[in-house]
Amino acid sequence: MIRSRQARSTLVGLAAGAVVVGLLPAAPALAHSDAPTVRVIADGLLNPRGVTIGRDGAVYVAEAGAGGPMAAEVPGGGGPSGSTLCFGETGGVTKVQHGSQRRIVNGLPSYSGAGENGTCDPAAIGFAATGPHDVVADHPNTMLIAMGLGAPPEVRDTIAQDISFAREFGTVKRVRGYGGERTIADLAAYEGANDPDGGGPDANPYSVAALRGGATLAVDAGANALLRVGANGRISTVATFPAAVRPVPALTCPAPPDFPPAGTPIPSQAVPTSVVVGPDGAYYVGQLTGFPFAPGEARVFRVDPRTGHVSTYARGFSAIVDIAFGPDRSLYVLEIARAGLLDAEVCGNLPGRLVKVSHGKKSEVRVPGLEVPGGLAVAKDGTIYVSNRSILPGGAGQLLKVTPRRGH
Repeated sequence: MIRSRQARSTLVGLAAGAVVVGLLPAAPALAHSDAPTVRVIADGLLNPRGVTIGRDGAVYVAEAGAGGPMAAEVPGGGGPSGSTLCFGETGGVTKVQHGSQRRIVNGLPSYSGAGENGTCDPAAIGFAATGPHDVVADHPNTMLIAMGLGAPPEVRDTIAQDISFAREFGTVKRVRGYGGERTIADLAAYEGANDPDGGGPDANPYSVAALRGGATLAVDAGANALLRVGANGRISTVATFPAAVRPVPALTCPAPPDFPPAGTPIPSQAVPTSVVVGPDGAYYVGQLTGFPFAPGEARVFRVDPRTGHVSTYARGFSAIVDIAFGPDRSLYVLEIARAGLLDAEVCGNLPGRLVKVSHGKKSEVRVPGLEVPGGLAVAKDGTIYVSNRSILPGGAGQLLKVTPRRGH
């Protein structure tokens, strides 16, 4: 069995497959808001993840890419021993505005697992790629990008001896549209030197948020930490998120033969995946949870920006991949897999879920066709943008425009 830190890899970073579980007894039923209007406004996207709305009103989507033709073996400790990863510069950012889409950032690092034949055949790779995981358009034509990793920093550094651009994984980059980029923070190196949660070095930057004065918030899903990057590039720890013991859930399909019985208690990592600054100025962090990925166990945390104190804002979710506040101060929570993360992987249960939290009550926003979504943004007029099919290969990714019914 794969260690809990490695097991978070397949759908949140490392494409070198974790094969584990899925489904706890269902949470209490949510109320349903009236069905919104849903339209695909961009397609052909390569593993689309984080979504943001720029000051120009355009929607920007981070694409983790589709790996590439450069093969590298995973050193021991960074994933399944001897597995092959496929590297390329296929990550980027797509801009959607006025009914058209355009790839405005190209050539960012990306990797995915090898095909069934163990090679980096372009036709067989690209599932659950790791690369640009989130984007924030903090200034006109300028973006912050979280570059995923999903491994200890020394694994990255070993691979970078042969594939130089691999050193860009595990960082936060500042990129100018149509050319120009630089690394502003190496979160993987910080994790290797500090290990804030004490669980052993493991880095996977997954979400960023811009702060006033040029500082940046970053969630590291591998480090179980919320970090602050100052305008001068100095990294500090704002908060860490604790592990918990969670029961192995039952699958909706036959479990693998070496799978632990349902109900087996397993230490489970927090795995934060998203951060936003709330209307009250506090930091809000959504968590995926680690193996055994028990549905109903994920929470949204509130972090006091002055003290770093962590409290629970909302609970009872499954595999949170992104969060966003709406103009009415409601919180929208995006689940990558409503039936459980590993039920999606093992049993093929792909539907995701979008939940609205308002005045302490949860209601589902029904989004037809929502499958393993990856990112979320809400405009000032209440329009919701969701990246869809965020881990499927072959350019299957989409950007959905979700227009709620008036009054909802």
